[in-house]
Amino acid sequence: MSKKQKLQYIWDYYKFHILGVLLLFCIIISGIMRYVNRTEPIIYVALVNIGGSITNDGALTEDYLAQRGNVPKRAEVALYNNLYLTADTSSEYYTYSQASEIKILGTIESKQLDVVIANKEAFDAFTEQDFFSETAEITGSAIIRSYGFTEPVYAGIIKNTPRPKEAKAYMSYLSKR
Repeated sequence: MSKKQKLQYIWDYYKFHILGVLLLFCIIISGIMRYVNRTEPIIYVALVNIGGSITNDGALTEDYLAQRGNVPKRAEVALYNNLYLTADTSSEYYTYSQASEIKILGTIESKQLDVVIANKEAFDAFTEQDFFSETAEITGSAIIRSYGFTEPVYAGIIKNTPRPKEAKAYMSYLSKR
């Protein structure tokens, strides 16, 4: 038997074994890479009824981590964006608003929401439900001004946050004038 015939014989009779070993190897490598490159949120922030342009900048995430200092290498600010709340049933976004409300309630219950940044309508909805332990109007802050918002913007710390110190530090960061 020639070498080519031997290789063909091995492939014909052991191809499923070989493919299984290769698949297992890929799964193990993928798991190792996921473990090595994982990030841990140090705070969870939601943008509610806030325009999309604010999410395209690192001022709310990377800049906060940079100014905070002493941050673990793989820390991140988890940002929930594109959330919209309205009580107006005739709004074209009312169905989307209901889905956003479910997401917000789920993140609050699972303690994966610490700070909310919202316009007046959404802020009032959160206040009415007594979700905040601390609030502030941040319209005049340097971060919010840099985006050109003319309507009032508010921030609040969710009552059941397991990260109250980090939430207060983030609120201080947002409130800088």
